[in-house]
Amino acid sequence: EVRHWTDEECDLLQEVAARTWAEIERTRAEAEVRESEARFRAIADTAPVLIWVTGPDRVRAFVNQAYVAFSGGTYEEARLLDWREIVHPDDQERIVEESVTGEATGQPFSLEARYRRHDGEYRWLKSFSRPRFGPDGETIGFVGVAFDVTEMRESQAWLLESETRFLTVADSAPVQIWMT
Repeated sequence: EVRHWTDEECDLLQEVAARTWAEIERTRAEAEVRESEARFRAIADTAPVLIWVTGPDRVRAFVNQAYVAFSGGTYEEARLLDWREIVHPDDQERIVEESVTGEATGQPFSLEARYRRHDGEYRWLKSFSRPRFGPDGETIGFVGVAFDVTEMRESQAWLLESETRFLTVADSAPVQIWMT
């Protein structure tokens, strides 16, 4: 026998189907977000540079494994670390001022200073920060990367010292020296 559905029963079935479909779509979207976040973390954690993401309060919402390794300790300790506490005292005032100014522009900016690594050694880091924007165009934080440029700075200093020594010898030589 063929069942005849009342209008109320049809409406109820349509509502159940719509709710079920909405839940399936929500679950699928959540799974896609989790998968996307996992891909981002996998990429970020294999990068040989320090990476961080801040929220609107400028507290780090994410740091990669290179950041954790630089600061030492646990992931949470690294994420909550106040980076200003590990800036070399001679760079402190300048770098904080440059950071505040850079963030205020709402534009990408870079900094370079000495930061204390977990073992107590100061390393020169060159960082690049870029604002993150919300749906209405407001700044909701920053994404940053930092490269250890200590060896490059040491090489530049060595080259400058070598050139200075050469010029001192050349200027004090009793005979004329020229290069072609």
